[in-house]
Amino acid sequence: SFETGSNNYYRGQALWDSGAGENAWNGGFAYDRDGGFQDDTGYNQAKLFVKNRSELANGVLSFSGSGSWLNQDSAGFITGFEAYKDDDRDRNENPGTFRDAYSVRFSAGWAPTPGAVWTREHRFYVRNSEMDFLQFFLPGDPREKNGQTSLGTQVIGSRNIADDGRLTLGVD
Repeated sequence: SFETGSNNYYRGQALWDSGAGENAWNGGFAYDRDGGFQDDTGYNQAKLFVKNRSELANGVLSFSGSGSWLNQDSAGFITGFEAYKDDDRDRNENPGTFRDAYSVRFSAGWAPTPGAVWTREHRFYVRNSEMDFLQFFLPGDPREKNGQTSLGTQVIGSRNIADDGRLTLGVD
């Protein structure tokens, strides 16, 4: 799909799904851009994901990945008595303020064929994100830079209890 609007706004997205089956895929992509109504403002943003689920003879194997990206030029507050009434209200008193960020995530899962009593699942993941942000709303020029990288695993076991209950235990 595609849409457009004022201030050079554009958005497009595409989704894909292979349907159900022994080897199912789906994915999507979205991009949007906004030119902003104030001087030197606006953003570009993209998001992407892909997933796979494969039914094998001895269990189900799954993979997923996703990512996002943001490039934003921000505007500070306009100042002055009744500034919102000024013809010049689209001025940006803080040009150069911004937020740039990205994130990526990948995961894999393995669910062996359920046993007579317990069902097991193993999940593995890795993720990374970073952000650089000049915070126009604080005095001075405070800049925040942050990010994280992590990886891990989860083991999950579950079983039915009584007629309408389920017990799930897990370790990260």
